[in-house]
Amino acid sequence: MHSPDSRVPTAGLGSLAASRVCNGRPGGGIRDVMSAFSTQDRADALIVRFEAAAGLNDFRNNALRDALYELVQNRPNPLLAVDLQKVDFLSSSGVAILVGLKRRVDTRNGKVVFYHVQPIVRDLLSVMKLDRFFTIAEGEEPALAALRPLPTA
Repeated sequence: MHSPDSRVPTAGLGSLAASRVCNGRPGGGIRDVMSAFSTQDRADALIVRFEAAAGLNDFRNNALRDALYELVQNRPNPLLAVDLQKVDFLSSSGVAILVGLKRRVDTRNGKVVFYHVQPIVRDLLSVMKLDRFFTIAEGEEPALAALRPLPTA
């Protein structure tokens, strides 16, 4: 039996391939699991694209949080451009994951820029004053440009 609640991200990063996992107990059944985000490694940054809002906003989704944080831990000075185009709502769990991601990037002397932020999500971040905490760009190229170091004279 498949339901939207059975979708959680896989531990493997950078792919949208479906995998099958047991429900954590012998004979517990098998369910399809889809990645909630994809990655694209570019020369100047790692692009992270969320595939839907549900995975980010599910407070039980520790696998998503851990996979995102692992992206940062495996990179010195991580530069992340995060595409939120398909995220049309943000729960407190989603906000916590994004704040945690930024804090981890900051502690590793990196930078994260969110782009294609939907108006309703942008309004929420503004009300919470998180638009001052996060760097937000309109599109992918401006986000990548914001990640590049400033030229020195």
